Amino acid sequence: MAFDYVGACCARTGLAGGIARRFGTPCYVYSRAAIEGNYARFAAALAGRRALVAYSVKANSNLAVLA
Repeated sequence: MAFDYVGACCARTGLAGGIARRFGTPCYVYSRAAIEGNYARFAAALAGRRALVAYSVKANSNLAVLA
């Protein structure tokens, strides 16, 4: 699970408040492990089928996520 909402908003790397103070708001925090895990499960479900997994850059143009 990427986030834990017990008392304070937390991300994998620590309290989200600290991230917001460091980088300002709005601040979008992504979990690489969550993105890669979700992709792996999706691709595995399509295994053996003629399928193309594509991603809409318009949906999220963050270059760090696209790389």
